[in-house]
Amino acid sequence: MINNYIKEFLAIVKYLVSSEQGNITGDYLIVKKDVVHKLLDKNSYETVENKLKIWKGLNWISSDSERLTRRIRQDGENSLVIKINHKVYMTLEKISKK
Repeated sequence: MINNYIKEFLAIVKYLVSSEQGNITGDYLIVKKDVVHKLLDKNSYETVENKLKIWKGLNWISSDSERLTRRIRQDGENSLVIKINHKVYMTLEKISKK
């Protein structure tokens, strides 16, 4: 089952980076919550919420305590975002190519 999570994580982050739908800031790719939810909803082997809980548990994302998102101030208003750990993505990508 972990292979499904890894494959989906890699595919989603690769898509987000190539389509410039997020901003890489430091070690994180910051993407609006709705965008990630739509992408996670495409593969229905698990619910979106459960997928994000797994990602959080594996430290693939950073979030506020008791949440699966992070609230940040962007363009003068508060936004809910998913902070994806870009270092984890790079490591998993490197490992998966072997």
